Amino acid sequence: MPVGRIHFLYLEPLSFSEYLDATGNQKLRQFLSEVKLTDSIDDVIHKKLLELLRAYLITRNRGSPVIKKFLGILLKGILTCNFWGAYSKISSLAKQRCFYHLFTELVKVDHHNQSNQWKVFRKKLSRLLKDAIRLSEKKNQVSPERFLRLKKGDIIGLNSF
Repeated sequence: MPVGRIHFLYLEPLSFSEYLDATGNQKLRQFLSEVKLTDSIDDVIHKKLLELLRAYLITRNRGSPVIKKFLGILLKGILTCNFWGAYSKISSLAKQRCFYHLFTELVKVDHHNQSNQWKVFRKKLSRLLKDAIRLSEKKNQVSPERFLRLKKGDIIGLNSF
């Protein structure tokens, strides 16, 4: 599990224009920015815009076809996501899971697995994750050399699994 700097990205709701840009439809976005309400629109363009608007407004389900349509089968970057199964259908350079969702998944497993082996593993994993969060918070408070020593100590903890 990579440990290091955590970056937060706060997203606002996506406008239809931004959606068009994100889906590779910049020419349609440009067209919409220039067209007037009184202008007639070519039927092919109108149908394409309606199709994109339907996808923007609502999807019938949350299955992997929706994810594949918007992200493609191969994402040329790091996919940051939760544990929703549809994301497993996407190949990417790496998949990064959010800590909140990871801890939520641990709680779900707690309800279904009461074995001693799970309890021991979960305790070690929880401690390691919490140490990683604390380490991340210390990054700007200690020297780079000290941070690397702390990080190495944290990585050594991985070997106890």
